[in-house]
Amino acid sequence: MIKKLNWIDYIIISVILFIIFILGTKIYNINNSKSFIKGDFTKKDVVLKMENVRKYYIDALNIGDNVYLDETDNYFGKIKDIEANNAEITLVKNNGDIVSVKSPIKYDIILTIECNMVEQDNSYLAEGLTEVNINSFNTYKTIGAVFDGLTYRIGE
Repeated sequence: MIKKLNWIDYIIISVILFIIFILGTKIYNINNSKSFIKGDFTKKDVVLKMENVRKYYIDALNIGDNVYLDETDNYFGKIKDIEANNAEITLVKNNGDIVSVKSPIKYDIILTIECNMVEQDNSYLAEGLTEVNINSFNTYKTIGAVFDGLTYRIGE
């Protein structure tokens, strides 16, 4: 006994076919989509500056450590060079004079990180994901430390 289809059955069949059509076009577009990144990846050195930090960071950061962005866990680069100097702090003497002296417990650290970067119109993209601007703060992490760094310079 064959039952005749009514108008509700036609609506259900047409909705299912429409959903299959939409899913098919989405899958086709994902496979054939072009990257939004324009340009080639080049190795650039990003210089990060950390000011007035404790000795812990000197011991925790090592050359060759991988650096990630703390917020997104995206890979940023590898530490190429570490330069640490005693930080200068300002003190007020008893007579009211203001002097600048080197602190025995605080340090200024300059990290050089090697990144694969794509140059954009007004910024860089590290590893094609993370936007990097000069004079901007980001929070980074390695296996031994989480730190805030100022992007001081981007060079070859």
